[in-house]
Amino acid sequence: MTRALNYLADKLRSLSFGRRDTLVCSDCFADRGLALEARKLGQISKRKCRHCNSEMGAKLDRAALDDVAENFFVRGSFVRTEFGGATVLRFGAWRQDSHREVRFPTWLDTDARLIENSLGIGFRYYGPPTWRLGEVEPLESLMHILA
Repeated sequence: MTRALNYLADKLRSLSFGRRDTLVCSDCFADRGLALEARKLGQISKRKCRHCNSEMGAKLDRAALDDVAENFFVRGSFVRTEFGGATVLRFGAWRQDSHREVRFPTWLDTDARLIENSLGIGFRYYGPPTWRLGEVEPLESLMHILA
């Protein structure tokens, strides 16, 4: 809920001031898939990125970078089960002095840190409710009857 409100507030700010504060750009990312997602959601602009000084990358404000993190890390961690599925990762506000819960491979870690530091968030593991994974009593009883 808080993330949705922050997203809407950022969208309203960008409309009312006629510009968006760029946090990073698509050229900041080393991972090709993450860079493509950022390019898809960012705004093309000749302004220099304040992080990497690129003029060619699609610029990402807070809302767009939040969408990139949601699409790439959260939705990208979706695990399908026989009767359902759920994501493995989530992100949200965190304290800078706390340890990082999720360890990414070295080729992705720099990009994940860039997103965490730019948005002031941390990635964490998510334990979904068991019903999302197909653990529901009526289904289990049907399976026992059919077995």
